[in-house]
Formats: sequence, C-alpha cells, structure tokens
Amino acid sequence: MKLKIALVFIVLTGLLLRPDRAFCGLYGQGGPIGSDPLIAKAVAFNQAQADKGDAYGLLRMGERYRDGDGVPKDLVKAKDYFTKAVAAGSTDAANELAQLNSN
Repeated sequence: MKLKIALVFIVLTGLLLRPDRAFCGLYGQGGPIGSDPLIAKAVAFNQAQADKGDAYGLLRMGERYRDGDGVPKDLVKAKDYFTKAVAAGSTDAANELAQLNSN
C-alpha cells in the first residue's frame, strides 16, 4: 500500500513540475508513432512551446526527432531544432548539437 501511495505521489509531482515528462519512466518508447495519447500530448505541448521560440520546447523537439520519441526519427530536423534552441539561449542544446555533429 505504501508503494502505491509513493508511486501516485511521484506521478502527481511529475505532472505538476514537468507535465511533458511526467510519464517518461512509465511508458516506453518504440511503439507505433502516435499510439500513446500521453506521448502525443507531450509532443503537442513541446511543439507549441517550440513554435513560440521557447528554448526548452525547441530542445525537447530536437531530442524527440533525434530519438524518434513520439515523432519519426529525423536527424536533419533534430539539428534544426537544436540550432534554434542554441539561438534561443539553451546551453543544453549546444551540447546536444555538438554531440550529434560528432557522430
């Protein structure tokens, strides 16, 4: 019973703090694109933020396209999103872009 309560607390805390990543540990990747409504919502949230020029939204979309997480894997789009995130001030995106370019 304590384990269930702890799990519910962790999930709810994740929803409040990071709604786009709340279920990442509970739902795996690799299923058909768009098959999980929670991932689809997270992608839509990240895309809306990216469309506004938000550095974190741009970073997350770059990660999603790099990994094929909720979208088809596309390294060209990933680099584009990382580049835009760097321009928006994301140091994490700069690191991701450097790593992507080195491979």
